[in-house]
Amino acid sequence: MEWIKRIVLLSMVLFLSGCTLLGTYMSPQNPAPAYYLNGKKVQVDYVKLTPTWIAYHNATPVYRVGPYDILNVIVWDHPELTTITTQLSGASQSGFLVSAQGTIAFPFAGTFKVSGLTLPEIQAKIAQKISKYIRTPQVTVRVAAFRSQEAQLLGEVGAQVVIPLNDKPTSILDALNSVGGTNVTTANTTNIYVIRGNIKHLTVFALNVKSPQNMMLAQQFYLQNNDILYIPPLGVTSWNRIMSQILPSFGAYQTVSSTSAALIK
Repeated sequence: MEWIKRIVLLSMVLFLSGCTLLGTYMSPQNPAPAYYLNGKKVQVDYVKLTPTWIAYHNATPVYRVGPYDILNVIVWDHPELTTITTQLSGASQSGFLVSAQGTIAFPFAGTFKVSGLTLPEIQAKIAQKISKYIRTPQVTVRVAAFRSQEAQLLGEVGAQVVIPLNDKPTSILDALNSVGGTNVTTANTTNIYVIRGNIKHLTVFALNVKSPQNMMLAQQFYLQNNDILYIPPLGVTSWNRIMSQILPSFGAYQTVSSTSAALIK
């Protein structure tokens, strides 16, 4: 399944790199037309990032555990139930792997779902399950290896990369700094875009990072799992053309993601 995902991402890079033909910008004054994929309408909402919007809508994300994360569990005063780490075997090698179905198996607790939960929620769940055998258990859970969430960085940057997401929120500025910033000779930073959502409903966030005061907004807007951060090239970019090219690739990516999500349920 991973190789399918990589092919989809490569297709997106190739499509987006070629979308520089003349066209119209998408904006609140020039709303997006109807987009269709396989005969089904895709709703696309446009959001111009401003200090007011950030203040009211952009809450700092809380990390939720997902498939393939590795957890370190400590049950205080019960070393037999605590993840064992040595110099040769760290927590990522000896911890609890979250399965593709989003579950872990823990002693006295059995197999149960942790995908979609925060660390405090998982701690409370383990404590509740083992309290039948241990009086007032004190449980601490940490993520030993973050492997379930990522964002994509595409377009006019130093490299086309996957941005791993962890419990430290990753902003637009963090993502750009991780690849050395935008390409100063080819990038059009009048508007950079974050594309978020699914194939039925996409939200496109736009930010003008040419404006110095907006660099603070770039530090305050945080990426979420499966976001696409796209830096367009110089010249008049046809947003409609970008959408017509990206939707088939985004649809294929969503098919892969939906298949994975169905395994977790």
